[in-house]
Amino acid sequence: MIKRVIFWGLLLGFIVSNLLVYQHAKAMTDFVVGGEQTDSPESLSLGDKLAVLATGVTLVRAPLEENPEDHEMKFTSHSMDNGLGYQLNAWHIPVEEATSTVIMFHGYGGNSANLLLHAREFHDMGYNTFVVDFFGSGGSTGSHTTIGVAEAQDVNVVSHYVREKWPEHKIWLFGQSMGAAAITRAVAKLGVQADAIVLESPYDSLLNTAKVRFNSMGLPGSPFAQWLLFWGGFRHGFDPFEMEPAEFAKSITVPTLLLQGGNDPRVPDEQAEAIDAALAGWHNLVIFPEASHAGMLASDAEVWRAEVSNLARQLVPEES
Repeated sequence: MIKRVIFWGLLLGFIVSNLLVYQHAKAMTDFVVGGEQTDSPESLSLGDKLAVLATGVTLVRAPLEENPEDHEMKFTSHSMDNGLGYQLNAWHIPVEEATSTVIMFHGYGGNSANLLLHAREFHDMGYNTFVVDFFGSGGSTGSHTTIGVAEAQDVNVVSHYVREKWPEHKIWLFGQSMGAAAITRAVAKLGVQADAIVLESPYDSLLNTAKVRFNSMGLPGSPFAQWLLFWGGFRHGFDPFEMEPAEFAKSITVPTLLLQGGNDPRVPDEQAEAIDAALAGWHNLVIFPEASHAGMLASDAEVWRAEVSNLARQLVPEES
């Protein structure tokens, strides 16, 4: 009798705990419209953390509250099918006599409006920009995210679209956080080509970034991170354990600038260093000591501009 009670108790606990983790995976990958976004783990009180552990985070689909005209830039809107059943929205911001186009990809939970200050910088430096909403975000269709896995297909589709529209231009890829991780996968797994790449705050593996989030909640990374990723991948049909930008970086042979915040609670410096060590072509890792996650431009705009200009010089052939 006692053994039977223990068995059914353990089975019930297993079922309930899996339902709870499944709910967390759903909350972290499915956008909701309206409501209040859950604050970063570091800013939550103990009570708030307990509430999040019970119900999961709230991932709000952020509205497009700005467009390029708010930053005194003319633009045209573009739409394209990403091949996965979603329509992607993008803004093309032209510069007269530009010879390069920077394709820009935002981070987790963001949208193209988050990149307008960066687009303004590239604009002032003489680059066309093509600012993209990943599926599920901004003006694109969809209602979920795979935290960089399927988003790599967006990078692939948009890169081909831009090359067809402006075949004479050099192509730069710029990504923040999840967007940077998606770029590495698009290059390694989908054969995307670029002339230069800028990666801001990319994680080295999806598993490690999940562990960091649990650690910031005061919980051990393992086995909770593995558990969460399993159900997230199951829900949306992708393999989260295969998402390893530090491994993908071995396929990147073009000049690459890697920008990292020295005060980043999401991506420790060692993750950036692992990606930097794997890059196959010319590369430069620049750590901004005071910057948080993807906050390098705001932290030191002068250094940011200087490093982007240094990257551009790598594309100019030396005079014989």
